[in-house]
Amino acid sequence: MFERFRAAHPILRGMSFGPVTQAAITAGTLVAAAFWVANLDDGGDPRDVTAAGGDSAPLVRRAPEPQISPVVELPLQDTIFIVGTDAEAHSLRVLLVEDAAIRNALALAPTQDEVLVATTDEEAELLVATLKDGNQVLAALARPEVRVVNLRTP
Repeated sequence: MFERFRAAHPILRGMSFGPVTQAAITAGTLVAAAFWVANLDDGGDPRDVTAAGGDSAPLVRRAPEPQISPVVELPLQDTIFIVGTDAEAHSLRVLLVEDAAIRNALALAPTQDEVLVATTDEEAELLVATLKDGNQVLAALARPEVRVVNLRTP
């Protein structure tokens, strides 16, 4: 058993040990492993070492991990932007890509914003009415509504 351990360990690979030393190192490794496993069974940290009996204060104790509260984000409200031309849509999409890159760099959840082109006033009104109906369905399902932003110039 010791030969496999020595062959795998880079420091011990070039050294030679007598049979007594090999037995001592193997026994020490097994005792350390048993101690580690026994300490894991009670949910403890294997790096906590207590005095004999286990009831006294620890001799060496690992520093507690700092408590960092996770960022809680509410469900994101999707936004649909309505514009009047393809050029406006392209410009807005470029801005949304930049926004996504900033949110990614800050480890924030991505948004799912859309840009729709409505060339006429009737088409824009139809889009807004359809999205309002969809928001009623989302509200009935207790889901966040879709925000509609009409950027068409009158």
